[in-house]
Amino acid sequence: MRRLVILNGYAAGWATRVDAAERARREAMLTLTEVGWGADSPAYRQLFTNIYIPEATPKQMGWFNEMQRLSASPENAVRLQRVLAAIDVRPLLAKVETPTLIFHSRDDQAVPFSQGEELAAGISGARFVPLESRNHILIETEPAWQMFAEISRDFLDAEKDQLPDMLAPAQPRAVDEIAECRAADGTRIAYAVAGEGYPLVKAPSWMSHLQVDPGSPAPESGWRSSGQIADLCNRA
Repeated sequence: MRRLVILNGYAAGWATRVDAAERARREAMLTLTEVGWGADSPAYRQLFTNIYIPEATPKQMGWFNEMQRLSASPENAVRLQRVLAAIDVRPLLAKVETPTLIFHSRDDQAVPFSQGEELAAGISGARFVPLESRNHILIETEPAWQMFAEISRDFLDAEKDQLPDMLAPAQPRAVDEIAECRAADGTRIAYAVAGEGYPLVKAPSWMSHLQVDPGSPAPESGWRSSGQIADLCNRA
């Protein structure tokens, strides 16, 4: 059976998803590519190196700087960046039927972590594995590389019937569950349950309405873990 492994990928290039400020920064990088990519000095190319492999050794960075110069002319480097920036295959993700394993470096500076999550959410049955790394291109000496290699090897092993237990389908974003309780004096207290953890309480105001209710004062609102709701109402 064919299987698909994606590392630090994306379905939508930056030109299709970023805001105006980010677009301006990306366009500035393209200008630097035009004027400095083929220069003898690696200063311009070092900007890209810092984005793609920020945790590399000086020797590895020097190799990557030189590899950039040799692999493409400044003109082709710009063309390639513009083509990749314009990619948008999000409508096609639902058509992927191949078993898919998706890795993404949590602090990837080249492709945001959210893009890996979007890929996993869009491909039915895809498994998503966060990697603790800042590198877009993994380095063999970092723990993330070992994790990537071992899990990929297991995933691609045709004799294995299932993936390791540590892998799980990408989870949809949590949705607030709005509810209410009443204090001992009958006061209605509105709250939203969103995940777990220590409660975050917001002061009552017109902005913190959980549901629009023009006929009553603003309810107390905030977020509580489900285990704290009963205690909240009892203490009130």
